Amino acid sequence: MSDIKRVWTLCFAALASACASTTVVSDEDYAVPYDYREFRAQREVAVVIAGAPSPDRVRASLQAGAPRSWPTFVVGDTAVRYRLVLVFDPAPGITAARVCRGETPTMPAVDRRLSVFAVYCRASQPMSQAMGRAPADRMDDLFKDLLPAVFSDSPVVRPIHGYPGGLL
Repeated sequence: MSDIKRVWTLCFAALASACASTTVVSDEDYAVPYDYREFRAQREVAVVIAGAPSPDRVRASLQAGAPRSWPTFVVGDTAVRYRLVLVFDPAPGITAARVCRGETPTMPAVDRRLSVFAVYCRASQPMSQAMGRAPADRMDDLFKDLLPAVFSDSPVVRPIHGYPGGLL
């Protein structure tokens, strides 16, 4: 019986280790007027960063996670019409509408974990959102998974289908 316990203990330890080293993207949502073609028409998309990580590290990870055919991500200008807002370690109750209005409440960072609420805004209107989580040393992997969720080209979310979305 003790050999079986050891096997199960090793199995659970391996499972816990595998889960701790993966990226997770959830809570994707799209507003009715969201249109991927608007995003693709941009040469540059401004990125606003709220929270702890260094802007240089975030910019490098964003570019590493984006396909070459996408616009360039530029950290900075909050007054532009189209922007991606990244809220690291978001506070409970945060919404895409609040983020697009410039409210970016955060919590203290959790050691060795990244938590990012990503919102694509057109002026003060949220177009899409997603939440991403990953180990702190996997920021590139996080953005490789998170960006396609925020900037989806799926036919399901095209305006002609009238997807009801829940961002507003």
